[in-house]
Amino acid sequence: MASELFTSTIGNRSPRTLEENLSAFAHRFPVSGRIVHAIAQETGGVIGLAERLEKNGLWENAQNWMVTGKPSAMPPEQIREIFEEGTIDIVARSLGIPRESVEIQAALGIPKFFTSLANEDDDELGLGFGAPKKKKKSSAKASAARRGYPRPN
Repeated sequence: MASELFTSTIGNRSPRTLEENLSAFAHRFPVSGRIVHAIAQETGGVIGLAERLEKNGLWENAQNWMVTGKPSAMPPEQIREIFEEGTIDIVARSLGIPRESVEIQAALGIPKFFTSLANEDDDELGLGFGAPKKKKKSSAKASAARRGYPRPN
């Protein structure tokens, strides 16, 4: 069910593309991204993560994050409700960080990840933080003007 809801919200992306999004997110956000990535790997990938949110009555929140592009953090207690203790403990051990840190970073990172899926402004993966945008070439006149110097004639 979550996969159908997922498709209706972000389009028809393959599971592989979603996993690529997750990997890029983990690279972009080294702490919360790695934690979200590790949790997703323990729960069946991005679709498994979405199914956990749905099962715990939070799919509407996830849709809101994707539609509005504005993540709102979840209370860390919700992370405890969504995932079994074993999942959080496995992630904490594998990353070498305290369980509480996993819960806090997941509470921040999961909304941020779902928001990133719908942000298609910058790259084809829809992450909004793909390849850096090319800078416009500026002339010497424009460069001087930006620094407050009078424009040469």
